[in-house]
Formats: sequence, C-alpha cells, structure tokens
Amino acid sequence: MLRKFCLAQIMFCSCLLVLAVSPSVFPATYYYDFTVEQLSFNDFDDREPRINDSGAVVWYGPYSNDPRIYRYDGDGTAPYQYTTSAAAYYVDINESGDIVWEEDTGGWSVKYDDGSGTVQTFEPVIYNYKPRLNERSNGQVDIVWNARNAGADLHEIYVAWDVNSSGGSTPVRLTTNSVYDIQQEINNNGNIVWQQGIDGSYDIVYYDGSIHYITTNGLSNTNPYINNNDVIVWCGKGTDGTDSGDDYEIFMYDGISIIQLTHNDYDDRTPVINDLNQIVWSGDEEILFWDGDIVTQITDNTYLDGAPFINNSGTIVWTAYADGNDYDVFMTSLQKEMIVPEPITLLTVLSATIALLFRKRKS
Repeated sequence: MLRKFCLAQIMFCSCLLVLAVSPSVFPATYYYDFTVEQLSFNDFDDREPRINDSGAVVWYGPYSNDPRIYRYDGDGTAPYQYTTSAAAYYVDINESGDIVWEEDTGGWSVKYDDGSGTVQTFEPVIYNYKPRLNERSNGQVDIVWNARNAGADLHEIYVAWDVNSSGGSTPVRLTTNSVYDIQQEINNNGNIVWQQGIDGSYDIVYYDGSIHYITTNGLSNTNPYINNNDVIVWCGKGTDGTDSGDDYEIFMYDGISIIQLTHNDYDDRTPVINDLNQIVWSGDEEILFWDGDIVTQITDNTYLDGAPFINNSGTIVWTAYADGNDYDVFMTSLQKEMIVPEPITLLTVLSATIALLFRKRKS
C-alpha cells in the first residue's frame, strides 16, 4: 500500500512539474498574423514602393505615362502627389524622410530633396538612372546611381558622397569598363552593390572602398540588395547543386559564403533584406517572407504581386494587379504569434504514460 501511495504522489508531483516547465520542455512554435491594407486607389500603374522605418512610403506612377512621385507619411493620412513638374521614376527614401528620384530634364537627372525647400540636381552625364540613397549614423547622406552618356549604350556607376554637407557634393565615377553596371543599392555604411555584365550574363559586385566580386560564374545574377550588416541578397539562375538552375532562385552572401535560400521550379525575384536579416521577395507572382527560420506566404491570389520591400519593423509594401486594371500599392505589418502546447494535453499524455508503467509494474 505504501509503494502504491508513493507512486501516486510521484504521478501528481510529476504532472505539476511538467505544467510548470512545459514552455521550455516543449518548445513553442509560432506563426505570423497580418492584415493587408491597400494604400493607393487610382486608375494607373503604381510602381516600386519603398518604406522607411518610420512607416513613410514612396512610389511612382503612372508607369508608362508621365509619372509623378507619390508619398504616404505613415500617419494615417491619405497618400499625396509629391512632385508636379516633370516625369519622375525610381524614388527612394531614407530614415529622415529625404527622398531621391530620377527626373526627365531633357535627359535624365538625379533629384535629391531633404525637405529644406531646395532640391539638388546631379547630372554628371546626360542620362542618370535609378538613384538610391542612405543615411549614415552621423547624418551624412550618400546617393548612388547608374548613368550613360549620349550615344553610349553601356552604363557606369556614379556616387555623390555627403550630399547634405554645406559644401555640396561632386559626383564620382566608380566604374569604367565595357559592360553594364546597373541595379545599384547602397547601405548606411556607404557600401554599394550592383550587377555587372552584358547579354544576360551578370555577376554581383560589392564596393567598400575597393571593388569585390561576390559571384564570378557569369550567370544571370540580378537585383542585388544590401542591408546595414553588409549581408547581400540577389536572384540568379546559378545553383548550389540541389536543383536544375533553370529558374531564378534567391541567394544570400553573409560575408563568408553564398547560400541558396530557395529551391523550386518557378522564378523567385527581387529580394530585399532588412537589418534583422529578414527577407521578402516575389515567388511565382506571390509575396513571400523569410525570418531566418520559416517562410510565410503573404499573398495567395490569382493576380500579379511584385516589387516587395521591407523595413526594420517588419512592415512590407508591394504592388499588386488586384483590380485587373492597374497596379496599386499594398502594405502589411507582421505580428509574431506564439503557439504553446495546451497544459491539459501535456497532463493527459503524462498521466497515461505513468498509468501504463504502473499497470506493467502491477502485473
């Protein structure tokens, strides 16, 4: 009788112990909850939105018919048209809300607006494309873009350092070669990535004061992006040997090695990585998010979703052909939700196990 009583006590105490430590003994899983919000409502194509950590969003549209820059300040007020005078494309925004864009001035020039009322123009050659800007910890702002001269076909990389200094900035040409240098991005350390090549054969190039080649396979390595940890992502048709390499996959360089992140039979394109090393991209015309552990599909529909961008708060913006007439801008913020095993489930499992052991002992 004493031994039976002791065993019952052990069962009871064990159940209480499991209930007390269950979150650590049985690790919780998680998922991301989110609600999608539409930002733009119009009858023309909105393209390539970008968002800063304050939640301000910029984009341009209509894509093919005299576009302007649009801005959403992230404060609940309606988006508004930011530029009025000339066609404008490829806008970017930094953490202070400074913006840069490409504008039709007879050729194409780079415009920089820091909100002071004076817009700076950079035009070292006649055609200047797709500017990107940063903001360093000391407040310095740098701008990078690609450009070509009249009669020239190939593009080179230009950068203007410290454009918000009192003395202004003179653009510097970083590349001189016989290939295309395009799709440039710059981080808050002043480090730059771009794709370099010709006739569909591109490699990823990294600049930190010197030029380094991240890839050297001459395959279709395109659309690089660099975060402030100097981690680089891009899409390419190269392969690590796990698939055929016939479609675009997402790759990441962590400063040590190249890692292939996706393995499937459809195109994964336009990746962006934030400072938490979270990545968004478009895959099979849907928006996907990876947090380093699990992939969450943000969209699941029958229309085209693309051009995603993510900030350090985990807010994602992208464009979608939702109404079947034109592309609009959409946004969502991810909320991590934990899934913890229910205590009653743990109690039932443990009780059944101990009862089975007791029955065997009795027999």
